[in-house]
Amino acid sequence: MVTDYTCPAGQVVVAPYCVECGLGSFYDNSSRSCLSCPIGTYQDGTGHLTCKPCPKIGEKLGTTESIGARSVQECKERCLPGLYYDDEANVCRPCGHGFYQPNEGAFSCISCGSDLTTKSDRAISVQECREECAAGFQLTKDGNCEPCMRGFFRPKGAPSCIKCPPQRTTPSISAKSESECSEELCKPGYFMDSSKHCVECPKGTYMDHEQQESECRPCPQDTTTATKGATSESDCTNPCLVDGQMRLCQANAFCVFREDADSYNCECQPKYRLENRTGECVSVCESYCINGGTCEVNAETHEPICHCVTNFHGSRCESKAEFVYIAGGIAGAVIFIILLVLLIWMICVRSSAQKNLPKKMPEPPIDLSSSQTNFYYGAPAPYAESIAPSHHSTYAHYYDDDDDGWEMPNFYNETYMKDP
Repeated sequence: MVTDYTCPAGQVVVAPYCVECGLGSFYDNSSRSCLSCPIGTYQDGTGHLTCKPCPKIGEKLGTTESIGARSVQECKERCLPGLYYDDEANVCRPCGHGFYQPNEGAFSCISCGSDLTTKSDRAISVQECREECAAGFQLTKDGNCEPCMRGFFRPKGAPSCIKCPPQRTTPSISAKSESECSEELCKPGYFMDSSKHCVECPKGTYMDHEQQESECRPCPQDTTTATKGATSESDCTNPCLVDGQMRLCQANAFCVFREDADSYNCECQPKYRLENRTGECVSVCESYCINGGTCEVNAETHEPICHCVTNFHGSRCESKAEFVYIAGGIAGAVIFIILLVLLIWMICVRSSAQKNLPKKMPEPPIDLSSSQTNFYYGAPAPYAESIAPSHHSTYAHYYDDDDDGWEMPNFYNETYMKDP
């Protein structure tokens, strides 16, 4: 029940009324008053007993620049020590030289003071503040002053040495102003020749920064550049390599890089040769041995070796052995001579045998009507019919080579003959 002296939770007395705590605040029960939300929290409603924490931004909970945040939009990234939150760019930035910041979640940095600076632009302690170096020098991490390198300059008040404009450099170190950047500097892809002119890097070399060097850097082994004036080592390539592997050539071949021509050749692997008809690499034994020869590959020289069949020889078994023809001719001649000798010998033997035969007496002319005739040639003699059957001869006729006629023994008697 509301009285003249008390209000419900979340409200405070604003006589003669009870009023809710406003945005960005909460009701504190112990003090019975409304308090602003602390840093890192907000309250977008009224009459609440607590504030809401900021959500996580990045890896950490967000924070607010001040107390009494009224919406979640006031929650920002919690920056690390040495950094501050740039509300305009909505990012964390380094404090810069001559400033430091020991706390996280800061929205500004602390100055070192007059004539003091820091080596780092992310200083986190006042102990990092050092006395400023003279012009042409810059502060090191250990608090010492070092001269600006060639190509850099530093005027008084600059936090560190400043690089000269593009393609310009200083004649020496410790330059104090930009006006000392008086010498020409060759841009990437060029080198300076003996006449102090910038010349394009030749093919197979590169230069990746501004300089006055007298030559460009060579490409790694087995690589080259496609054109002159390469500006990076990545411009050095090997056309044989595809995803780190030699893939441009077919099976049984490997890629040979030609550095002078920025090209490549495909060469057959050992034990293979290029087939001109198809342009493919085939076994050195393929179609190598002829005339039935078998092929094997020499393990050391990778050259084909033919094992020829009988009567063939040569590196590819292309020649037939000549001794076969000679032996065949000799054998034929010997056989012919033997046959000729046998023929002559047989003729001589036959001739000799005929000379040794006894000569026959000449016989009178045959009178077919005579009863005395005991020889006949050809058809049976007429008189044979008069011979008695019981007296027929049982002896066979025979043929005499000498007289070319048939003969038979004369066993007939005149008594067997018919009377004339």
